[in-house]
Amino acid sequence: FRDINDALGHVYADQFLVEIAGRIRSISRDDYVLSRSGGDEFVVVVPDCEGKRIEEIARQLLDTIGRPLQIGQNTLSISCSIGISTFPANGPDSESLLSHADTAMRQAKEDGRGIFRFANLEKNQVAQDRLVLGSALRDSLAQGMLQLHYQPQVRTHTLELSGVEALSRWHHPHLGNIFPSRFIAVAEETGQI
Repeated sequence: FRDINDALGHVYADQFLVEIAGRIRSISRDDYVLSRSGGDEFVVVVPDCEGKRIEEIARQLLDTIGRPLQIGQNTLSISCSIGISTFPANGPDSESLLSHADTAMRQAKEDGRGIFRFANLEKNQVAQDRLVLGSALRDSLAQGMLQLHYQPQVRTHTLELSGVEALSRWHHPHLGNIFPSRFIAVAEETGQI
């Protein structure tokens, strides 16, 4: 959408959005709720739908939206990525359902675009933990809250000291003891290592 907007201008970008909305509406039933949530993102709420029917609708949307589109003198090849969340499995309210669908959509984009993905609460929780931990780690580093502990390495047969291993330890006032197996990976991912 951004490329269309930049290359062809707002008038053609608006025509593009109207055409896409029309395509979505063309396969929607009267009880579906369709809205544009911003930019080139649309939300389709399908009541009382589960299992294979959800996949059928997603495939139908991918096929319908993926057909070449004529805008002005230009024929555009487009694709979409779909994130799916379901009630009540992915949340009790619209906010959590939209959040999980958005995360699933980002996963679909990462996995190759033009596909759909279902919300995965385990992945969502991992992403949320990484965000919270990354922020807490940044603050803790600034406040000098990480500690270095030394653990002796001893030869078992002679009981002689053969070296010392330096270990990072982190005790957060609200999160408690956080093991290096959790925070080292976050430090690497966020560039704080």
